Amino acid sequence: MDRERHPDFEIDRTRAGREDVALWMRQLSGLVGSGVPLSRSLELLIRQEPKRSLRRVWGRMLEMIQSGHALSDAMTCFPGVFDGMTVQGVHAGERAGVLSEGLKRMAAHLQSRVRLTRKVRGAMAYPLTVAVLALAIVAALVVGVIPRFEVLYEGLLKGAPLPGPTRWVMAFSRALQHNGLVVLGGVVVLAVGLPWVSRLHNVRGVLDRLLLHLPIWGGVERDMAFVRVARGLATMLAGGQPMLDAVDGASAVAGNRAIADAMCAMRKGVEEGESLARMMAEHPFVPPMLAGLMEIGEETGRLPAMLEEAADDLEEKVQDRMTTLVALLEPAMIVVLALVAGFLVIAMFLPIVGVIEGLSG
Repeated sequence: MDRERHPDFEIDRTRAGREDVALWMRQLSGLVGSGVPLSRSLELLIRQEPKRSLRRVWGRMLEMIQSGHALSDAMTCFPGVFDGMTVQGVHAGERAGVLSEGLKRMAAHLQSRVRLTRKVRGAMAYPLTVAVLALAIVAALVVGVIPRFEVLYEGLLKGAPLPGPTRWVMAFSRALQHNGLVVLGGVVVLAVGLPWVSRLHNVRGVLDRLLLHLPIWGGVERDMAFVRVARGLATMLAGGQPMLDAVDGASAVAGNRAIADAMCAMRKGVEEGESLARMMAEHPFVPPMLAGLMEIGEETGRLPAMLEEAADDLEEKVQDRMTTLVALLEPAMIVVLALVAGFLVIAMFLPIVGVIEGLSG
């Protein structure tokens, strides 16, 4: 279970990136492991921290530790910096007298999550950039080029009716010109509002469940979540945490509400003495390979090692799925852009074709 905040502590909502936290924990682990006292180690890291917000966080933590509190207790004040699993892992290291190892283990876990996120974002960067540029080009054509054709045809056709596609494109162009600020405002509202709405508990649960059922991306979302779950379980169990606490920590870092809820439901079974591997094998979301390796791990007493192996295999599978997805997106976007551009060109040149046919007739 997540550790409760000390009643004398005040929650601080400062947020920090996983990469920054992982670097700090790795450096702190090295200093503490070299025999430098914890307070002195924190002082050294505060001096070299370039970000003011993080210097303030480390400074507050130093004050708490100097007043006699444990590092994990201080961490509970900063839920935007340290998630529950990280706090539990550090607390386990404190209890076992191996704080340096606990910090090192949790830093490695955070770095693995950063690495996975980078791979996915890196794979999606190119198609998203192409999509944005394509939209910008189409918008420039509609707003900057098409109005000139409209002026041209007013003088050329002398009030003669325009073909249907031409009228539609010109009407769309006029609407975009006259309501450009409204459209821009709507885009900004969507860009700001959608991420906020998606974080609401009920909305997030529905969206995450829908993501799992999307073609291709559903498999990516599922495997990414179970990479986090497997690594979380492996990290917590290797650190000496009880199975129930390990399941709690893993569900907290799943990154998908539907899968986190499934892990919470499995926790109840574990509490009643059920095998986690067996319950995961029966769940439709869980990759069979993960459940199989977990079963082997339970039987041989090497569960953390089997979980790490499963996480590595799933991470490779995510990379393969992303490669396939990008390979499908690239030609699809080219076809869509060609269709849109082709429609605009044909729509704008249809009146000229009509004029030429009239002159030849």
